[in-house]
Amino acid sequence: MQITLKIRKDGILEFPLNYNYQLQSAIYHLLAHEKDYAEFLHDYGYGQDKTFRMFTFGTPKGQYEIVNKKICFHEGFTWQIRSVSQKFCEIIQNAITQRETIKLFDYVCDIQEMTVTSENIPSTSVIIRSHSPIVVKNTTQNEKTIYYSPTDREFYSLIQTNFHHKYMAYYGKPSLTDIALLPLGNVRKVVTSYKNTWITAYHGQFELHGSLSALNFLYDTGLGVKNAQGFGMFEINA
Repeated sequence: MQITLKIRKDGILEFPLNYNYQLQSAIYHLLAHEKDYAEFLHDYGYGQDKTFRMFTFGTPKGQYEIVNKKICFHEGFTWQIRSVSQKFCEIIQNAITQRETIKLFDYVCDIQEMTVTSENIPSTSVIIRSHSPIVVKNTTQNEKTIYYSPTDREFYSLIQTNFHHKYMAYYGKPSLTDIALLPLGNVRKVVTSYKNTWITAYHGQFELHGSLSALNFLYDTGLGVKNAQGFGMFEINA
């Protein structure tokens, strides 16, 4: 399920170039409308050995310019939040309906419009493009983090492994089908900071194969890792 917010504030709205943590914090601030669920999601998440928050969010979209290493939105922006959890979406909707505002950085912004939609992917093979960059990584035995690019075969095998872990964590049973992600064209590398940790991610266009249930699950939760930090959201190409 997707929640699309049209956000506005009088005057210029300034973001730092690395804004994922602050946007994630705004989501948890809304979830605090139901304290127990917010604490469960923040402190534990879904699953046992590997845990997941089962939500993701996109890159703010709107007219902006970069000034003094800050993103300056002049007329507000549109922001998408997704989750496979109906409870998550209901809490966000209720919080926004009651407040009609959202706190971002040091600003209290107005919610001009909230739209809630549910995507039903019609085919087991779709062309997708990243809405927020995709992160694929692994940790070695000596605790070194390796980030993979779409030119590495590990990028695609780890995408599939992550899907299976995520599906199992949410539904409590394994997916009966695999997924496959294939590259289409060039990709763009993005390096960003999240809580003083540098993260390497990639934008691109891909061909995604899988069962309808698998693809719809991924649409709501994101591809790769760090989805709840604002990575891995994708759009279906028309």
